Amino acid sequence: MFFLVIDKSERTEFDMRHRLKHMAFSIFLCLILFGMAACSSDSTPSEPPPPESSFSQWTALNSGTSRHLWGVHMINADLAVAVGDSSTILVTIDGGDHWQQIDWELAEALYSVSFFGMNGFAVGQDGLMFHSTDGGLNWWRANSGTNHFLFSVEIMSSSFGVAVGGDGTILRTSTPEESDSWEALPWNEVIRENMLADVAFADANVGVVVGINNTDVFRTTNGGDTWAHITGPFGSEAVDFADSMNGIIVSYFGGIFLTDDSGVTWEYVIPEGGSHHRAVSMPTADSVAIAASGWVLRSDNGGHEWTKQTPPNGFTDIHMLSADTGMAVGNNGVIYRTRP
Repeated sequence: MFFLVIDKSERTEFDMRHRLKHMAFSIFLCLILFGMAACSSDSTPSEPPPPESSFSQWTALNSGTSRHLWGVHMINADLAVAVGDSSTILVTIDGGDHWQQIDWELAEALYSVSFFGMNGFAVGQDGLMFHSTDGGLNWWRANSGTNHFLFSVEIMSSSFGVAVGGDGTILRTSTPEESDSWEALPWNEVIRENMLADVAFADANVGVVVGINNTDVFRTTNGGDTWAHITGPFGSEAVDFADSMNGIIVSYFGGIFLTDDSGVTWEYVIPEGGSHHRAVSMPTADSVAIAASGWVLRSDNGGHEWTKQTPPNGFTDIHMLSADTGMAVGNNGVIYRTRP
């Protein structure tokens, strides 16, 4: 090792020679790489652009309301329904370009909406329930038989539907085409102590309910007649099944459970996208989307790896019709759409 010592009188001349030599080399290098890399006078390399996401992007829609929206369901690429505060029901028949508001002038909020074909229900505060048989164009009051809050509803088929809510409330219908066909299912004390946030069924027999009070998750194999307790992520917010085998549970605090055997076993994963998960939609075994407070997480390998998308609003619910087509809703009337 040696040191080059330059006295003060020589420093200016040395610096000039060094800079000229450095500039000449930079120009030579730029000429060689012309057309392949950008050149600058100080030869500072530019950062490569970030890779483009392979997922479809999100576009803000004009909902026509400033009320908070809590639930959304896409019946097809054109027909969709969103629900929210003050019993707000929004319907679009053109994929979200225009929305019609159905105002019941009620104080109670609607938290969830679900359709099978053109038959659907919306549920909410104090057991509030509405029913539609024409894809959401017309609605009427239905009798839920409870005054507990209902936070989630799923209409699985023309002969099966379930709704869940506060104080362990679980309702079931075997005739969803009828408005007043809901019955309360029996529960044990553990379920009773929970505020049940969401429900999803893999088929007519196997279903999962999540409770946000702690790590309680409940699974049925007989259509809801009985429920077994399993341990899920703390603060579970949402659950969904893509088919009879593949499902997902998400937690507000960031945890994710995946299953590929109808919920018999669950794999715990923690994505890099963070926490504040609010809703999840799994249209296929590979495709998953999570709505969070400030971003959307997307996966194309069943939830094992995630891409974070950041539309400028937080979301409360999301529904993916397919891997690339879906809608998300949030506070102050926010609605976003993604499609190819």
